Amino acid sequence: MRISVDDIKNNMIIDEDIYNSNGRLILSKGLSVSDESFYQRFIEKK
Repeated sequence: MRISVDDIKNNMIIDEDIYNSNGRLILSKGLSVSDESFYQRFIEKK
């Protein structure tokens, strides 16, 4: 599945593993993107 970084929202719970274009795991299933500082760091890397 392809997902845009823009689709990741604060307070979202990831329902399946998300990999970058090189096949590296970047977000794992079950992760809660509820920490505002984590969310901001993730968005800044896009």
